[in-house]
Amino acid sequence: MRRGCRYQFIWIVCMETETVPGESPRPKAMWAKELRSGKTILIRGRRLRRMRRCPIQTGRDSLVVMYDAVPILYGFYSLGWDMPDNLVDLVVEARMLTNGLVHPDDLSLPVMLERLGLPSASGNRPGEAYVEDMVRLYYYLNQTDWELDRALYRASYLPIAAEIERIGIPIDVPLYTRLQKHLPAVLDELIEEVDRGYRVYRHGRLDPELLRRYLENERLPIPMDTDGRVLTDFDTLKSLSRSFPQLKPIKEMQWLLNKMKLHSLAVGEDGCNRTLLRPYRSKTGRNQPSAAESIIGWSGFMRPLIRPGAGRALIYTDYSAQDTGTGAALSGDPNLMTDYLSGDLYEAFAARCGANIHGDGRYTAQEIRQRYKIAMLAIMYGMSAQSLARRLEIPLAYARRILEMHKRVYRTYWEWSESVIDFAAYYGRLTTRQGWTVNVPTEMTTEAIRNFLLQAHGSEMIRLACTLALERGLMVNLPVHDALLIETDIDTVDEAAQTCIEAMENASEMILGNFRLRANVDRICRYPESYKPGTGEQLWQKILEKIDGQT
Repeated sequence: MRRGCRYQFIWIVCMETETVPGESPRPKAMWAKELRSGKTILIRGRRLRRMRRCPIQTGRDSLVVMYDAVPILYGFYSLGWDMPDNLVDLVVEARMLTNGLVHPDDLSLPVMLERLGLPSASGNRPGEAYVEDMVRLYYYLNQTDWELDRALYRASYLPIAAEIERIGIPIDVPLYTRLQKHLPAVLDELIEEVDRGYRVYRHGRLDPELLRRYLENERLPIPMDTDGRVLTDFDTLKSLSRSFPQLKPIKEMQWLLNKMKLHSLAVGEDGCNRTLLRPYRSKTGRNQPSAAESIIGWSGFMRPLIRPGAGRALIYTDYSAQDTGTGAALSGDPNLMTDYLSGDLYEAFAARCGANIHGDGRYTAQEIRQRYKIAMLAIMYGMSAQSLARRLEIPLAYARRILEMHKRVYRTYWEWSESVIDFAAYYGRLTTRQGWTVNVPTEMTTEAIRNFLLQAHGSEMIRLACTLALERGLMVNLPVHDALLIETDIDTVDEAAQTCIEAMENASEMILGNFRLRANVDRICRYPESYKPGTGEQLWQKILEKIDGQT
């Protein structure tokens, strides 16, 4: 217990909760063991729910150890208990210990103990045996090079995650109910309208053989895989429709069918969507909530289901070019830092490549900027010249010139990036400045290795931004990759937006070390408005009109 010696109390805690989708977990039972004295606690049912003070010490002189802490902390919130001052989550530590080697869904306590060669008697059921399993894992970590201070830092985000889960995202429940009831019929109607000129759909699906027959009759090329099967995926149809515009309605219908998939949202009685954030579950340490149960995991086309309550507003604030700015700071590349701080990174890169950033007659300034934005992001993620040429629909020689210019202008960044690959190959792991680590197996791709530190520091950044935002009085509905969705009163939108921007920019500076990334308000949604879809707003309105016609 050498790493816990500075604490008077070391409590191992587990809790059984009853969970209803969309609602706060209801505590059913709590088990705890204090390692110094050997004292044990078991409190169940009504007695537990009536306790207004936590039965264990949670102050500065105590270390509280949990396994998968967020649901337990959620229980603390519902009971009105104070959050522990010093918290360690063994599932986060186990996740990092095996990161890159074990799938995050294989992190149950018995499985983790088995992987470490330790016995387990709990069967993954909360109780006294489960607490003893946790004690074994805690002692095991204390015998390794585990750093308690960094474990405490990682766990400091978990009460924040529990609070964000408790807040949830406001949903237009009447609209969701109408969609559940009438959307299948509306989609069938839209398919029938599109299919009149093609006859390629059967039972609501694009049929490969019917598509083959249509393309043959029209003397159009038939996309097939190596086994001779007709390809009907969206990317293939999108590429084909560029050359043959008559296929555009089929492409658009497939896009719509891909986007308009209704899953079972976890919606509480108060009309808010709540689901487990699952912090630290991705390799880079990002949250990994259920894509089916969370509205943010759905297609952006379905975002109009998000709607603030009366007198309220939602604000979506994101980092500007977070990955590129992070790469500039970590590598210390002077040109990349200068271009990022110029105010328009992509315009600066276009100018370095010799493009006329004010427009050249063929393309507008905005079109040129967008081209170099796509190129910048693609190159940072390791895209080849051939892929870049296809992506931008430009000659291969032009794509090669852009790629060569990027590597020449930002030479320091590329030297740093290559050194990351060399380090990973030699030591077999990579670690952020704050301590989040991934093991690097031989099958991990060069691109994944190259991007890990960019993504993982971005993850550190957004977690800290959540913490700062809540500390400054903001209501955080959800962190979304490089952005925060917050909620406020309509009459405090400007102040809340500015506070969120400052929290995110402060977080970037703390994580990156005196290099400040920019954050901007992407959109504001004020009641009675609903959130706008990412694309296809007119199509969304058409669908709503048809649903209204059904009702």
